Amino acid sequence: MALELVEIKAYMNENRALGQAGEYRVASELLKRGINVFFPAVDTGVDIITEHGLKIQVKTSNQEYSNTRGYKYPAYLFSTRKKKYVSSKGKTLRPRIKEGEVDFVVFWCVSHDWFFIIPDKEVSKTQLNIMVEPVENNTSKYMPNLNSWHLLEKRSVTNGTI
Repeated sequence: MALELVEIKAYMNENRALGQAGEYRVASELLKRGINVFFPAVDTGVDIITEHGLKIQVKTSNQEYSNTRGYKYPAYLFSTRKKKYVSSKGKTLRPRIKEGEVDFVVFWCVSHDWFFIIPDKEVSKTQLNIMVEPVENNTSKYMPNLNSWHLLEKRSVTNGTI
């Protein structure tokens, strides 16, 4: 029993560390582009706030899954938890982020160092999957969002709208 708890704790710490690394990695990309960033003192779903007031959620995955869950290609799996759902253990989980709380979600695919910048209103699933082969073949539906830093560069929030 104690060994299981240690393994779970190590897994959770590893995931938290990866998530934190993703936040710093995205912040460094924004800083390289001349956009100052701020980190909220309390994590309420917003990971980064730009100097222009844009609120960004960062999702990080270094796991490539192949032939699991019926996927034809290796994929990065991101849990967005945007909707209420029932877990495999029968527990009802509520969304982590309220609708409209963030402006953009940046998905970082660590192994390939890909960044997908997607407006929050376009992220509607509980889980977002980015397949490797379609991205490499330039046929992924997310290609317009690949490294689309320009979406964050000159935008600002005025009266709650982007």
